[in-house]
Amino acid sequence: MTLGVTPVAKYSASGTVQEHLEPWLADLPTIDLMNDLSPQAALGFPPDLIMISSHFLPAEDYDTIAKVAPTYLFNGDPTDWRAQLGKVAELLGKQNVAEQKLAEYDDRVAEAKAQLANATEGKTIAIV
Repeated sequence: MTLGVTPVAKYSASGTVQEHLEPWLADLPTIDLMNDLSPQAALGFPPDLIMISSHFLPAEDYDTIAKVAPTYLFNGDPTDWRAQLGKVAELLGKQNVAEQKLAEYDDRVAEAKAQLANATEGKTIAIV
């Protein structure tokens, strides 16, 4: 969504979706990666590109799913969101949009840090 591309489907794991994305993806159909991951399920949408984590797609099933559409298998560190965004942007030809969005994000983080520094100057904080 950040890159200006709306997916044709979203995933769930045993019925659990990514709640933080629901404001944007609530109306999309769902593929349950724990139960439905099959070429037939993917063909029902039909995708131009399939992006999936290696966690959900065993290597032996890659060739079958890749027959539906070009398929990118994420194998990297899921905590490196910047690298993942960069790869998705590359796959979609949206590198310039990704660079702009990252710059906007970095600006917002710098602004929040400055506000917090002012609000917390000389104070100690405990997070429980």
